[in-house]
Amino acid sequence: QKMNWYDDDLPWKPLKSVDEMLETQYTLIFGEALFITCAIVSLIHAMAHGRRHILVWLTSVITGTANDIFFMVLPFVDNFFHAQCTIMLTPRLPL
Repeated sequence: QKMNWYDDDLPWKPLKSVDEMLETQYTLIFGEALFITCAIVSLIHAMAHGRRHILVWLTSVITGTANDIFFMVLPFVDNFFHAQCTIMLTPRLPL
C-alpha cells in the first residue's frame, strides 16, 4: 500500500494525481496550469520593477486568500465551493 503524507481518512484528497485529473477534469488541469503560469509571469514582472511591485503582488495573493477564507467562514455566505483541484489546502480551498 502506498504511504501518503496525509491521513487517508480525510473526507477529501489533498493531492490528486495528474493522471486522475486528466481523466476526470481535463479542462480544469489546463486552467490550473494557466493560472500558475500567469502568477509566475506576474511575479517575475513585479521582481523586474522593484520592491513596490513585489509588495503589490504579495498583498494581492494574501488578500485574495484571506477573502476566500473569510467568506467560507461566514454562515450567511456559506453557499459556494471551489472545484476539486490538483492541490487542495482544505475541502473547499484550492492552492
